[in-house]
Amino acid sequence: MSEEKKPNLRQLSLDERRLRLEEGLSLKRAEREHRDKESKRQRALERIAPLLLAIRERTNQEARVLDDDADIIAWIVKSFPFPPIGSTCDWTQVSSSKTIPAPDPETTVHALEELFRHVGAQEDHEVFVLWHDASLPALLMPLSLCRSILPVLLAIPGQEMHLASPMGRWYIEFDPFFDEVNGGKAQDEAPTV
Repeated sequence: MSEEKKPNLRQLSLDERRLRLEEGLSLKRAEREHRDKESKRQRALERIAPLLLAIRERTNQEARVLDDDADIIAWIVKSFPFPPIGSTCDWTQVSSSKTIPAPDPETTVHALEELFRHVGAQEDHEVFVLWHDASLPALLMPLSLCRSILPVLLAIPGQEMHLASPMGRWYIEFDPFFDEVNGGKAQDEAPTV
């Protein structure tokens, strides 16, 4: 700003100076928060880049990376019972649930395929893929793509993986801690995502 356009701070009242200072600080704070958010998003994309590259190389298709997974998480929590403490669905309360042991990657792929059949998943259903690690972005893809890359998705080390389809009204959870896959149909009235 040129010297002639700069306001003479001495001509401003104390309240006007304070207001200008607060506005400037607020703007700087917002800029820093935006940079931090972008930096965090970039780190998450770098972590998931090998997965996205593997998807493209294996299938010549791309999964959509979601910036915000709040709506799908809200649908899962609304449609399935979660205890007040804990991050896993209480599958004993889901009448349509099925649990399959999954001690190794090959068994896990077969278990997931069995649960897709169990919940009546269709190839054109849109599937949200989330991990327990909230720093990893969620992905959105058709079930056909998801099924073709299950080994790649399962290669994210040590992470619970959640597959959900409001369109198909189902949710499947892979828990590597318990070496099992759980899945079932939604218990609410209608999809909201």
